[in-house]
Amino acid sequence: MLFRDPIENPFTYRMTRIADGPLRPIVIVRLVNAHAPDKAVAMQAIVDTGADAIRIPRFMAEKTGHDYARGREVRVGGVSGEARMRRHSVRLQLYAPDADPGNLVDGDRLPWTWEGEATVCESLEIGLLGCRDFLMAWDFKLRRRAKIFHLFPSHPDTQGIVKLWLKDRVRRQRLA
Repeated sequence: MLFRDPIENPFTYRMTRIADGPLRPIVIVRLVNAHAPDKAVAMQAIVDTGADAIRIPRFMAEKTGHDYARGREVRVGGVSGEARMRRHSVRLQLYAPDADPGNLVDGDRLPWTWEGEATVCESLEIGLLGCRDFLMAWDFKLRRRAKIFHLFPSHPDTQGIVKLWLKDRVRRQRLA
């Protein structure tokens, strides 16, 4: 369910389990090759407050036309040590909580786009949305017992754009 005022009422998503793992705060994003905007794919990503940056699986980057070897090499440190990875230019667009994963349509995408270099990782199976990039535009609140989490637009530009999108979406739903 979408709320009418995204500033006072967040977008509420259900926690999701991957295979037999624990429940995670997962959203669906549209991954777009910044150099070839017609090449895009929907993917799941964990809202990861422990990650600094956005990381995407290599196989998803390749689906959008990225050549892994041509990315800018970087060294990335984490809990398990340091690794060499590649950076590629991408755009990410967030889908609304009520979007049907089996039937994603343009009207389900929130009018927010992140564009920049994401780290492409060979070992990842799901994307990670980190603090420095994704969570600069969205505030995050986890309600573990209720098995939900909320995203609030945190930047004034994001707040205004999302309010207009919500009004238009409600209008289109009434006309349908």
